[in-house]
Formats: sequence, structure tokens, C-alpha cells
Amino acid sequence: MSAKATFWAWSLRGLTSSQKLVLLCLGDNHNGDTGRCDPSVNFIADKTGLNRKTVMQATSELEKIGLIGTQKRFGTSTNFTLKTGTEIGTSTENGPVPKTDTTSTENGLGPVPILGHKPKTEPKKNLKLLDFSSWPELPSEQIWTDYKQLRKIKKAPITQTVINAMGKEIKKLPHLTVDEILSECVSRGWQGFKADWILNTAGRNDFKKPQTSTKDRTLEQDLTDRSWAE
Repeated sequence: MSAKATFWAWSLRGLTSSQKLVLLCLGDNHNGDTGRCDPSVNFIADKTGLNRKTVMQATSELEKIGLIGTQKRFGTSTNFTLKTGTEIGTSTENGPVPKTDTTSTENGLGPVPILGHKPKTEPKKNLKLLDFSSWPELPSEQIWTDYKQLRKIKKAPITQTVINAMGKEIKKLPHLTVDEILSECVSRGWQGFKADWILNTAGRNDFKKPQTSTKDRTLEQDLTDRSWAE
């Protein structure tokens, strides 16, 4: 038994109960002078009370974490290398992540690499900023909020294509502010608009969507299908 290996196994945190038991058993069977540690799976299972499948899974996990090394030998049991220079760092949902010092290991194998699973990170949200440079001015916060809510209800996302198309129509109405134009859209329930609509409704009490010719209707429908519905 290697006291150093056993104390090292006891000091580690973040391991599962089966990993801990197997590592303690390996430490108990480790020769500190020769580095030999080759108990069979059946021997470990008998000592720890775990079944063979659990023992093999635990040794595989300990190797992936970076706490032990294995050297399979033909016709005999595996020889385990205990990397006692390794300490457990932060524990994650995927298991403990080891950290090592820069000294050599007990068996002269050099520094122990940091292995194990890296903690998962949440992907950054794909935030797309809209460019309003085609607009003569920006709308007020309240008007813009109302307009966005209208398009949300109509399931019509506001894309850069939409912003650019709106900018072209807004420039045809230099005598009106952006707030006045968007307010008209909100009051009429228009998710999009054409300058002619605003001109035909401005100053009237019976605001109605202007009648259009067959040609205008085609252009209007095309604009709705290709731009405002994106």
C-alpha cells in the first residue's frame, strides 16, 4: 500500500462514489517504490462491493478525467498509473476538471496534462442591429414600441429589408415626421405602408385604405409578400 497514493485519493473532491471507491482501492494496492498497481477487475469489485461493469466504467472515467493511466498487458491484469501530482479543480456538470502542478509525477512521466471535459458554455445570441441610415430621423421610443407590437401581432418581423423599404417611402413624405407616419400605420393597423396611402388619408376624418388600380394592387401585394412579411 502507498500511503501517499491513499491520502491523495482521499483528498480529491468532486468524484462519484464509485470513482472514489475504485481510486481508493487502487491507492491501497499501489507500490510506492516500484509504481506497480495491477489489481484485477474482479479483485477491485470484491474489495469495493461494486459489480464488474461499474468498476470498468469508473476506471475509464478516472482515466478520462486524468487521474490515472492504464497499460493493458497481454495475458494479465492492467497496470494502473496513479497521477498523484494531479488535483481536482472546478467541478462541472460533466465531472471534475483536474489541475496539475508543473512537477513530474511519481513515476517520472512528466507533467500531467489537464484533461477531462470542459464546462459547457451558452452560445451567444445572434443579435442583429438594424441600420436606420436610410431614414431622415429616428422615431420616438413610444411610437416605435407601438409599431413593433403591431408587427408582432401580425407575425411580421422587422428586418433590414423592411427598414430600407420603409426609408424609401418615408422620404416621399418630407412634410411629415416619422412619428406621424408610424402613428398613422398603427391607427390603421398597417404592418407596412406606401407614401400614397399616407397622402390619401392625411387630413381626412374617414381614414380608409386608398383604392388602388390593378397595377397598384400588384405592386402593393408584391411589396407585402417580399418585404414587409420578412
